[in-house]
Amino acid sequence: MKKKALFILISVVLLFSCSKNNTQTTPEISLDEDTIKEREDFDTYCNEFFLSYLGNNAYHWNVFTVNPKSFGYERDENYKASYTTYLKSTDEDMKETYQMYQDEITLISKYNYEKLSSNQQITYDYIAGFLEKQAEYYNPENGFDDYLDLNYIDSNGGSVADFDSMIKGYHINTVYDVIDMNSYISSTTTAFNSYFEYAQDKIEKGYALSDKTIDGMTSFLDDITSQGEDYYLFTVVDDKISSSTLSQDDKNNYLPLLEESLKECYLPAVNDLSSSLKTLKGSLQESDEGYYSKYGDKAKQMYKYNLESLLGYDDINIEDYIKELDEGISSYMTSINQVILKLQLLSNKEYENFLKYVNGDLKLSNETDPSTILETLKSYASTIVPKLSSDPEIDFSYMDDAVAKITNTVAYYTKSPIDSSLKEYITLNGLYLNNDTDELITTIAHEGYPGHLYEYVYLKELGISNVATLMTNTGHGEGWACYVEEKLYDYLADKSSSKAYKLYCEYSKYNFLVSYLLYARVDAGINYEGWNTTKLTSYLNENGFNGDVAEELYDQLIEMPTVYASYGYGSLKMHKYHLEAKNKLKSKYDEIEFNKIILSHGWAGFETLDKLVSDYLK
Repeated sequence: MKKKALFILISVVLLFSCSKNNTQTTPEISLDEDTIKEREDFDTYCNEFFLSYLGNNAYHWNVFTVNPKSFGYERDENYKASYTTYLKSTDEDMKETYQMYQDEITLISKYNYEKLSSNQQITYDYIAGFLEKQAEYYNPENGFDDYLDLNYIDSNGGSVADFDSMIKGYHINTVYDVIDMNSYISSTTTAFNSYFEYAQDKIEKGYALSDKTIDGMTSFLDDITSQGEDYYLFTVVDDKISSSTLSQDDKNNYLPLLEESLKECYLPAVNDLSSSLKTLKGSLQESDEGYYSKYGDKAKQMYKYNLESLLGYDDINIEDYIKELDEGISSYMTSINQVILKLQLLSNKEYENFLKYVNGDLKLSNETDPSTILETLKSYASTIVPKLSSDPEIDFSYMDDAVAKITNTVAYYTKSPIDSSLKEYITLNGLYLNNDTDELITTIAHEGYPGHLYEYVYLKELGISNVATLMTNTGHGEGWACYVEEKLYDYLADKSSSKAYKLYCEYSKYNFLVSYLLYARVDAGINYEGWNTTKLTSYLNENGFNGDVAEELYDQLIEMPTVYASYGYGSLKMHKYHLEAKNKLKSKYDEIEFNKIILSHGWAGFETLDKLVSDYLK
């Protein structure tokens, strides 16, 4: 998922089950009976964990598999799908959940790690890491407060926008799929009402929503209500049923039911939630806005935990993390200043062209068709990653305007079923990308080739395990996708003979890198160090950035603590891995071979990647 980043530099003119097959060809050494049994038992455990991980959840099985039964899933005849609903948790709930994870940790710990195959060890690490972080969170002694975070409600549409995305990504293959979709839509009456209960409980806990958050959420809800039956979900549902392989009788029977549920459940639930939330305005004084920045040590504890989960570290030192961000920003700014110095070496004509690129009069790419851009990117991908065995159809679609104008998401890739390689899906924010062909090509690289889509398909072909393929470390995923954007600028520059074009590619690359890194740094400043807008303005101005965007940046980042760390710190880590490899290996450095190492353990976190890179460079 690609996020928006404000252009904040001073203008230069102004000086992505264990039973899957292992495709590795290295012959196995002769195994003793104990090792064979240990591996067979662990395969059984992994299959059971995979069933538990997806759970009795119709949406998970619908999106991630074509044939759930082939994975051992048996649908409960009494199952009725329902959308995410807020349920008030008690201290006893926390204790029970903690014990459940502890029991699972005890179970997986019984397996002899050294006897497992390399693929099984990868899966073991994923599962064990997941269980340990969950147990840490639910351990009553740690005192985590779930009400600190913004769940269900935010300025980007919260769980209602997520519901729309869920329906958009739902596959209609069987009658059960239609029944479940209808159940999901019908359940919005209860689900959306529970979000208001959640907002009320946040007030009781001392974490009231700000008027800005409520206004952003209700603006989105009111936009849906104003469109009524013209809202795009009606068309989405109609198209899904019409294009499905269901019998015509089933189509005729179920489409009216779905439309009725949208009219009688979804739309009223949206309207009721908006009306209810508006009654909570004024619950938080403007001077108290800031969320994490106002919550003290509890927020710092949550920030650290979320950051570790996001980046894949067991224990992160926040001060060292901030120092690394600061050093990265300084390095990128030095590179930008070097680009500015190179401007004086351009001819008058080339200098004028450079300014035209800066002003948008000239573009690095003029192509507007996503499918055509994708073919260009496949050629680019061949220079940095292994070629895929499969060639899935890529379906490009656009967000509805109601979603596009409120979200900070530029585009997103939806993972395909793990048992199919036929079709992949990318959704674009047409309002943000409109007429910006440079942003379009970098976005499709980020989401498609060789970014999220490529990595997911590559992992399916690699055959590490279903668990490791689906479990995603966000820092790795976004870091990789940002790295392929970084390398795209180099690729485009190499294809051109224009000095202005090459220099603008270099400038754009470092501006892109420093922008996401700055977001990560400011996020830490606001949500961990407690910066207010005055401090933020000073920081931006003192470090060569545009302080005028401070308030907008502040309002955005207080609602999403640590989110931009996956982009900023993730891109920095990937940049440093490759730089270290080039400096160490020199002429022996091979981009494709090195990226095989980066991708070899799936969407592994940075603690794992640190070791992989270190071992590779020994």
